Amino acid sequence: MARIEYYDGLQHTPAIPILVQGWHELLLAGKADNVCIINWDHHALVMFKDDDPVSVISFNVAKWVKTAYIQIGYTKPAYRKLGLYRMLWVKLIEKCQELELAIIEGGTHLDNTESRAMMAALGRREFSVFTRFNVPPKPKP
Repeated sequence: MARIEYYDGLQHTPAIPILVQGWHELLLAGKADNVCIINWDHHALVMFKDDDPVSVISFNVAKWVKTAYIQIGYTKPAYRKLGLYRMLWVKLIEKCQELELAIIEGGTHLDNTESRAMMAALGRREFSVFTRFNVPPKPKP
């Protein structure tokens, strides 16, 4: 039996282990640019199968711009391609409607073709490209 739970804040929730697993998988695959972010004040929707958290969407809410920013979405490998993330996506839309938000934004690593395809299948559109510059160390005198 599957169920979805909502958490307003991540501390001491079942969202943490699956978020850590998701970031770990992305880092190992080179699809996270060596950044692992779990903010205690973020929200989460967690999908459970038989009391085991198997899929998650973690997001931040910015009410002043009526936007939910997805930090990470992750489904354990054994549970992929079953429509679980799509069910979380529908719940996220409902939660955003409840919170009177107008936009859901999120991104992924440029090389994460699986995630990009899934996002497109959910009706999300790519609209920008972020750039990064690594500042070199200050020269020694």
